[in-house]
Amino acid sequence: MALRSVFMLRRVLETEVSNLLRLTATGTSHQSIPILKFSVFHPADSDRPKQPINAFVIFMQEQRLAIQPDDNREFMRAAGTRWRELSDAEKQPYREKQLQLQEKYKEELASYKSLLSKEDKLEQLNIFRENRKKRQKRIYKKVVRATDPPKMNRSAFSFYLSSRFSAIPVHSLRDAAELVKDSANSWKTLFSHQKQPFIDQALQDKERYQQEMDMYARRLKEEGKFHLLPVKYQKRMVAQEKRKQRAKKG
Repeated sequence: MALRSVFMLRRVLETEVSNLLRLTATGTSHQSIPILKFSVFHPADSDRPKQPINAFVIFMQEQRLAIQPDDNREFMRAAGTRWRELSDAEKQPYREKQLQLQEKYKEELASYKSLLSKEDKLEQLNIFRENRKKRQKRIYKKVVRATDPPKMNRSAFSFYLSSRFSAIPVHSLRDAAELVKDSANSWKTLFSHQKQPFIDQALQDKERYQQEMDMYARRLKEEGKFHLLPVKYQKRMVAQEKRKQRAKKG
């Protein structure tokens, strides 16, 4: 079961990588990424038939029973090499077994779906859509991170907390948690003039972030990746373009 999940996830990741490359190259919005309907995205259900394993996994299971390896990583590497060295004729029995498992899976899935009530189907559909939306967001975040966006600006309390960590030694996670809690309480009791140095640092960092964000937005627009910008920056740039056009006409 675990082995099958590994290879299913590998298939998913390989397809997602190709989607990421296509997304970046064509400037397609993350909302239009094709959705992979693998069972790993369906809600957990012990009665739902499991996706069949492929020919390579069948081959590897056979090899595992024959060899009974001690080192799983070395075994998987050797099995992959051995599989690539097989001829098409030698791979054919495993492919036929895969087709048999796929046909059996289709029959079991049809039987499973026939027993579901309308409410069950609707519930599974809603969960599937929610999981799909979360996965799309994860893919979108990966694409955005690949464009090297500016580091978010810090708050005044964040600078105050950093100063506290610099002044007070921390030896464990518990010490760190206690220091954060104590800093939050002490921040509330500080006078305005005591907070002002950290507020000034935060304002300076905010200005830095806005400048870098403007440069980042212009770069993405030049690269044809305008859709990767946060919506508020897209609106800001559109408004700036409209103001420039009105100024030229005036």
